[in-house]
Amino acid sequence: SFSAYASCSYSSANVHEFSSLLQQFAEKLIWVKSIHAQIVTNSISNDQILGTKLVKVYSDLGSLDNARQVFDQFP
Repeated sequence: SFSAYASCSYSSANVHEFSSLLQQFAEKLIWVKSIHAQIVTNSISNDQILGTKLVKVYSDLGSLDNARQVFDQFP
């Protein structure tokens, strides 16, 4: 459940772990935003795999402003 995610520290999580989390918790915008914040905190927000996944998840949830924001931050 998401409570298990929320109680963990992901200071050493990598791209593949965050990608998996996004896939697992993609049904709730608040969860995706929380994972996105952890991606930014871990300084891997410029990763194209995660960026693409975030754009897709935000778009699927109808959050086009967030999807566009992530897209615009691609290097």
